[in-house]
Parts: sequence; structure tokens; C-alpha cells
Amino acid sequence: MDKCSCYYIQRYIKGWRNPSTPVYGREVGVCYGTKEKEECTCGGDRTKCDFYDYIKEKAQADKERKKVHEAIKFLTAIGYNVTKRSK
Repeated sequence: MDKCSCYYIQRYIKGWRNPSTPVYGREVGVCYGTKEKEECTCGGDRTKCDFYDYIKEKAQADKERKKVHEAIKFLTAIGYNVTKRSK
């Protein structure tokens, strides 16, 4: 999985144990790629981007390309002759 560079975890402060030690409550995923730094549920996985379809589509295409490359590498390793098909 290609981790998204815009994804961060934001921890909310629930209270204070003492003046210098916060008590944290829930953690929320936040997208720094949006203007308002909105909450997101992608978990840093570009193929599950909540806001930008072009990022999701590019990540899915890259994932498929990687699968094909790994399959070709495996077939070559076990002795098959894999050649690129001309268009």
C-alpha cells in the first residue's frame, strides 16, 4: 500500500491529568490535502481516498500495474519466456 502523505492522525484532548500532562480521547484521521483539513476514513490508503477521485484512480492503476509486474517476474523466475506484446 502506498501511504498517503496527506494523512495524519489527530488526537483530541479529553482533559488534563495535571497542568503539563493531557489526557487524550479519540483519534481521528485527517486529510491535510484539503483546505479545511477534514476528517477522512481512508486510513492513509490512496486507493480509498475520500476526497479526490483522480488520486484513487491513479493508486488503483498503480496497484494493478504492480500486480502485473510481480506476475511477470514470477513467470520469468520459473522459466517462462515473457515478451512484451507490440500494439
